[in-house]
Amino acid sequence: MFDLLIVGAGPAGLSASKRAQELHLNYICLEKSTIASTYLTYPKGKEIRYYPPTMQIPSDIPLPKTPEEAIKAWRSIAKNLNVKEHEELVDVRREGDHFEVKATSTSYTSKYVLLAIGIQGQIRKLPIRGESERVLYQIPDPHKYKKKRVLVVGGGDTAIEHALLLKNAGADVVISYRRDSFFRLKDINQRNLEESGIPVIFNSNVLEIHHGAATLDVSGRKKQIPADFVAVFAGTVPPTQFLEKIGLKLENNKPVYNQNTYETSVSGLFIAGDLTKQPLIKPAILQGLQVAEEVARRLNKSTQAAR
Repeated sequence: MFDLLIVGAGPAGLSASKRAQELHLNYICLEKSTIASTYLTYPKGKEIRYYPPTMQIPSDIPLPKTPEEAIKAWRSIAKNLNVKEHEELVDVRREGDHFEVKATSTSYTSKYVLLAIGIQGQIRKLPIRGESERVLYQIPDPHKYKKKRVLVVGGGDTAIEHALLLKNAGADVVISYRRDSFFRLKDINQRNLEESGIPVIFNSNVLEIHHGAATLDVSGRKKQIPADFVAVFAGTVPPTQFLEKIGLKLENNKPVYNQNTYETSVSGLFIAGDLTKQPLIKPAILQGLQVAEEVARRLNKSTQAAR
């Protein structure tokens, strides 16, 4: 039986694994794809920014500036950790004083479980009619769209950063956003967008792309603009069905949890990273460390109580 079973080998899961090993816990980390796979979705040329800027994390935790450097750094750390790749979580059930965990290849038992699963794979897709091959949900290399007309859909930081990268790569970019103004944009993205001169069509929804043009609904009226591609960055969808299936209490599609310990409504089951209210890299790293330390404290108390 493991002391701690960690699900997800991103920054939160790997930092938890690293700390668990330092604390001599019997742990395992399961990853459904590959280590640090979140960074594989980042476009070339993207600079990783770590927020909040004033948040301090341990000096031996890497904060690389590019996705390529991040993948290399985290995979280097993982070489010394007990991480099992291509092992996807299927079910988690509490049975008395431990958890029964079912994965794709085998089953595990553990005293505690940490869900450090990202939600990058759960991309929110839009019902855009027409030539589906021209609708993009990821852009690994913006330079492939040089001299192409790209309509970027979305008003979050991810959409704006992609729009800027595309423009810098030589694409002709227009942004479509369903609201009447941006909100919650990082200051640097707001400034860069204003300086870029990229046109923004507010109160708009994309209906169709066909024959080099996209049709939008703009405040109830149809408008057609030139477009070779539509790049959609409409956020991600939390795995609510799975979370409900394993017994977690949800609020606004995210687990309810103790903000000091990160323990969910299921005793002994913790969360970190994207599933929390702070889905940023720095907080995710700290959450992983804190959960490992909390488990070590509880195990120590249990050991002392048994004496």
